[in-house]
Amino acid sequence: DVPETDSQRREYLQSRGFLHVRTHSHLRREAVVPESIEVPSGMTLREAERGDVAEVTQLQNAAFIGSWGYASNSVEEIGYRIFDLPEWSPDPVLLLEDSGKLLGYCWCSRGSDGSPGLIGMVGGAPDQQGQGLGRVITGAGVDYLVSVGALPIDITVDSQNPPALRVYERLGFELLWRSFWYEISLA
Repeated sequence: DVPETDSQRREYLQSRGFLHVRTHSHLRREAVVPESIEVPSGMTLREAERGDVAEVTQLQNAAFIGSWGYASNSVEEIGYRIFDLPEWSPDPVLLLEDSGKLLGYCWCSRGSDGSPGLIGMVGGAPDQQGQGLGRVITGAGVDYLVSVGALPIDITVDSQNPPALRVYERLGFELLWRSFWYEISLA
């Protein structure tokens, strides 16, 4: 992962046979006003609790299986990252549900006072993708971070995920910088 502007490192990697395989856009939302997107009728939004870790893990793995660079996580890993990282308060992970069924989540982070908020991952149930729920759950993450003063808000998106990029742009995120991912075949 090399910033687009770091031509020296990019040239070095290329001279060693590494290929540029992905571009990630790093976006920022400066606005301090919430999105206030309505949760669809019959659905609920709430913050994850320890008892939700297995279901969040299952949804995350299902949502991202086959995605470039994604490695499945275990229940223990997700529980640790949400609730048990030393020196960090628990990460707020917002859940969108319909009749108790988890449809999507937005994993937020907030650092110390004055540091930007971060939307680290947004995932939706594979059978629910393309129905506008990504905008709902991401908007909820934006509203949460605005409410706790974690501003501005950063998010990263793979350039090969234009639907997500459109959602984030509609929520007021703008391009801040790009990074290039490189890989080399060892076979």
